Amino acid sequence: MRKSILLIIVLTGLAVLAACAAGMRQPKTQADLGEYKFVILHEAGDLGSELGSTFSGLGFDIRQASAPEDKAQTLVLSLQHITASGKTRAKVRLYELASGREIYVGQASTEGEAYPESVLKAARAALLGFYEQYKAPSPDMGLLVAEKVVGSIKPAPLEDSAPAVTVSSDADKDAQGLERMTRNEQELKKYFEERGKDLAEVEGIWANQKLGYSLAIFLDKQEGKREFAGMYLKGGDKNFKTGDVVLDIAAMAGQAYPALFRGPSGSEFKGSFSLKSGELVGMFKDSEGKELKMAFVREYPASAQPTKPKPSLGSTVGSGFLLSNMGLIATNHHVIRNAVDVSVSFPALGKRFEAEILMKDERNDLAILRLRGAEEFLGKLGPLPYHLARPNEVKLGQDIVTMGFPLGSELGESHKITTGVVSSLNGVRGEPGRMQISNSIQPGNSGGPVFNHKGQVVGVVVGALDDEYYLQKKGFVPQNVNFAVKIGYLHSMVDLIPDAGQCKLRPAKVHAPANLEQLVQDYSPYVVMIRSKTLPKG
Repeated sequence: MRKSILLIIVLTGLAVLAACAAGMRQPKTQADLGEYKFVILHEAGDLGSELGSTFSGLGFDIRQASAPEDKAQTLVLSLQHITASGKTRAKVRLYELASGREIYVGQASTEGEAYPESVLKAARAALLGFYEQYKAPSPDMGLLVAEKVVGSIKPAPLEDSAPAVTVSSDADKDAQGLERMTRNEQELKKYFEERGKDLAEVEGIWANQKLGYSLAIFLDKQEGKREFAGMYLKGGDKNFKTGDVVLDIAAMAGQAYPALFRGPSGSEFKGSFSLKSGELVGMFKDSEGKELKMAFVREYPASAQPTKPKPSLGSTVGSGFLLSNMGLIATNHHVIRNAVDVSVSFPALGKRFEAEILMKDERNDLAILRLRGAEEFLGKLGPLPYHLARPNEVKLGQDIVTMGFPLGSELGESHKITTGVVSSLNGVRGEPGRMQISNSIQPGNSGGPVFNHKGQVVGVVVGALDDEYYLQKKGFVPQNVNFAVKIGYLHSMVDLIPDAGQCKLRPAKVHAPANLEQLVQDYSPYVVMIRSKTLPKG
């Protein structure tokens, strides 16, 4: 009898523990989500605004920087996206600001690598589970708002010397409700001439030879709406009149210009323009999936930016480290941003190889490179002495070592190390993808590994607070406030690489270093210097 009672008590206890564990793994229930009022977005610019529109439509108050006083009612949205092999993968995480407790995690993939369109598409798909469990006054509102076409994150500033092309008042519209401008062909040609070498490639007078009409496309910045306007100029299309604005065109994103075309009777088509063999080709769809294709040839000027000189290449020096014997190198995205040529040096081994960009995560500033022509070299390497730590193995106050090539151009190709501790498990304003480190770092350290004394990589050096900004805006210079990307975000990228599991496991015959000297001696051969030839910004 006693044994039976004891067995029942044990089974009941196990059932309660299992239920508690399951509850910890699940997101909060639909009813519980109603207690949250605010959502803070870590993503700024148009991409953050688009996701913000989604949550505004669901009834939340959106903040992009400052936290409301009642942190208990505040969720934080963190977005990670990775582009590789023609696809974009997005991972979204919603967590409480006050406790850091995870409320929702979702991820999804989409075809294409265009930023921000592919990222937004994948992010919205990753958030579908949240929409399903959250009751809002109009659950579809956010999804509809988030579908509109967006422009670039940081549009180029308009030069003061450039003549402005202004929009008439809102009341000045045609019978179809289209925006109307009062620019004639002579004024536009003068404007294009004065813009000269600053003229964007999409600007000019373009003719659709098949339908026999012309459009003028010119710079007309309207925040959150467009970068360029497309105005009907002349021709035989009875649906439009001279001056009708039929196109809102965003700044270039990837290789295309996102655009919205307004057709007859208030119809709208979303798509993009791209330049192909001198033609301006647009591909669009309406809300019902009806496709529309249009192609234009340039009438004026003969070519955009005729006197613009060929840009000279810049250079970037950073650090990185070997991820596996497959020839994979981890570094920061900003080390290889706009790179046209990347080389990787192993100073301790006297080797240098060209590399290609295999994978990049712009949001979290990570990239993975692959060495070219290094098969023989990699075949002679033994197992790597280190491996990637699990996210829960990174602790506040943990002793750490950074290794890399600070001020590489000035201090040369010799490894430099600094010691310190993990001083915070979050970045600026609680950003979840960063951790703060006390190690001294300099330009050139970017992309280098952060080791703990167990011989694990716990992060990737990413940068420091901007001294000049804080001096001008706050009146002081921050002392030794540096950051690294958390190792979990590198795990997310490695998970997408076939047969890359060795990055996470220490081989049985390799032991953790006995002391700092041994760590430096054993690990430095695999910490690399990365040099990139880059196109100028913008």
